Amino acid sequence: MRRGPEARNAPDGRVTPARPDLAAASLEGVVAAARFVEGRRMTVTAAVAPLRILPQPDATLHTEALRGEVLTVYEDHEGWAWAQLDHDASVGYLPSDALRAGTARPTHRVAALRTFLYPGPDMKLSPLDALPFGARVAAVGQHGDFTVLADGFVWNRHLTPVGSLETDPVAVAERFLEAAYLWGGRTPSGIDCSGLVQIAFGAAGITAPRDSDQQEEALGRPLPPGVPLRRGDLVFWAGHVGIMRDGETLLHASGSAMAVTSESLVTVRIRRDRAGGGPVTSARRLGGPLLPQAAALPADLAGLTCQPCRGGVLPLTPDEAECHRTGTPDWTIEDGGTRLVRRYRFKTYRQAFDAVARISALAEAQRHHPDVRFGWGYCEVTLQTHAIGGLHLNDFILAAKIDASTG
Repeated sequence: MRRGPEARNAPDGRVTPARPDLAAASLEGVVAAARFVEGRRMTVTAAVAPLRILPQPDATLHTEALRGEVLTVYEDHEGWAWAQLDHDASVGYLPSDALRAGTARPTHRVAALRTFLYPGPDMKLSPLDALPFGARVAAVGQHGDFTVLADGFVWNRHLTPVGSLETDPVAVAERFLEAAYLWGGRTPSGIDCSGLVQIAFGAAGITAPRDSDQQEEALGRPLPPGVPLRRGDLVFWAGHVGIMRDGETLLHASGSAMAVTSESLVTVRIRRDRAGGGPVTSARRLGGPLLPQAAALPADLAGLTCQPCRGGVLPLTPDEAECHRTGTPDWTIEDGGTRLVRRYRFKTYRQAFDAVARISALAEAQRHHPDVRFGWGYCEVTLQTHAIGGLHLNDFILAAKIDASTG
């Protein structure tokens, strides 16, 4: 979905809980409405709850809310709750019976494409429900190979702790291959192009808006023309988005194929062009620097600050790492481009010890911690961002800071 130019200056109704007759209390003085309310915090209890643009069962599906997701309900009328989801701010109407009062304290999320909720710890029993990838549940106990929930039993191996993150969002998206296309869908039973991006990157800890135009504005930075595409890059058209599996292959939920499919980017571009879908509007990268030229990199790495990296972004390629090494020329890149290493030389043991103390203080201040070995007359520092299994801009920032303090 993409907004027209005439609506650009108006509040985006997809993410703004405001109607002429009712709006969120936080919007008082911002929008016009007959009354303003605080809303009630609630949690999705259904496996999947449709969020529609109107309070009727045949209205267009805007998105889907999964079990365990939290939202704010501003109106509950005739079986429909008008609400805003927490995770992506989507606004719309959900069935009231798919919700319960209060906020959830989930312990696990569903890591399988889908799993069954059983009435007892026995796979031969008829399932009560099927929970999709990404649904969140609260464990109250264990029974053999099953996790016990308040309303049933789920196979242990289909769950993972809520704090765990996938390391490769593309691999998550690849698991949805051949899933049916569904406008507004977010599950393996049916999913659309932006829903696939949101679910895949969300599993890696990267929060994405719901629609493709919002994602194009919010995710990553645009790649300049001529920069080769790589795994994890996003390619956007007006109203469409896909994920690159490699430098040539696009993975996307395709309306023309009515399924999640993998095909040549060139093929997709030609087909969309012929169908009037227009050209690619941008390609964007979420991890690593964007330009292969050293001139495009930060001029003063030591003046930057390390940013939290909890995984879900791609490590630098060997070529990108070499570009950053121009700012830290005395460091070497080892182990296939996954580690940054420098050995400092000193005249005494005490000098090496003092250097380690300075490095430790820097590491604590930047919340980015290297491996350090030292002995008589030397100190060896190894940097790697363990959350992504490779090098990140943070490694080069800390390397430059260590150089500035140690020489």
